[in-house]
Amino acid sequence: MVDRIIYWIYRTAWSDRLLADQMDEIGFDKFAEGIREDFGPKAPAAAE
Repeated sequence: MVDRIIYWIYRTAWSDRLLADQMDEIGFDKFAEGIREDFGPKAPAAAE
């Protein structure tokens, strides 16, 4: 999953601005939805 996220950022982000400022423009929300569909919903971390 990490490889997929890194590759997507590499292919869609550009270097003249901070990544955080680009998230809406490069469609991160749609990408995140696809990741959730492929890997399931976020699960809580195990309690200590």
